[in-house]
Amino acid sequence: MSNKYFTFQNKVAAPQLWGSLLKPSTFKDPKTGREGKTEYICKVILDPNNDDYKALRTVFVESARSKWPTADNAFLSALVKPFKNGDTIKSKDGKAYDFLAGRVLYTAKSVNPPTLSYLNEQGDLVDAENEAQRAEWKRRAFDGSEAYINTTLVPYQVGTSAPCVTAYINNVLVLGRGVRLAGAPASSEVFSAYIGQASAENPLGQEAQSKSDSWEF
Repeated sequence: MSNKYFTFQNKVAAPQLWGSLLKPSTFKDPKTGREGKTEYICKVILDPNNDDYKALRTVFVESARSKWPTADNAFLSALVKPFKNGDTIKSKDGKAYDFLAGRVLYTAKSVNPPTLSYLNEQGDLVDAENEAQRAEWKRRAFDGSEAYINTTLVPYQVGTSAPCVTAYINNVLVLGRGVRLAGAPASSEVFSAYIGQASAENPLGQEAQSKSDSWEF
């Protein structure tokens, strides 16, 4: 089995892109009240027609088949995935979010702090290691900012639990450009029900399947 690394540039103006990257979040199960892992979380909103997303699909399959070589379409469809159909994410009053319509929400997490970087005015890459640099990274990581994002996809299964492919966040390089979005709802409102969760559903919906594959992704 081998872990699959994937670096891509987010080309979608994405409200609440960054999640909990400077300070980790602790997931609390809304049903039991029990607290789970404290993790750094990056949520990326992707266009399913984007070439990077199509490449991510390929990496996902490679990751799964590195552990389960005979995985067919049915098995791939049943895997727990780090994806969520944006059309299914609703507000507390049941309304859909326009900025998630037709998009895929990709969640990558880590118990260890990811490497956060930015490009300064001279175009030099700066790792945000001290407080001043982290504040500058936060200033440049506005909602809608473009970034290069590196994640690792890892297939695993614990005992008889459902087989999974989990995404782990490694690096985020914000480019300091993009269209700043205003009026986006708070991350706590949009994503609180999904922190710490994964989805086994098809994030694209039934009608968006490629003719070249029949498995639900």
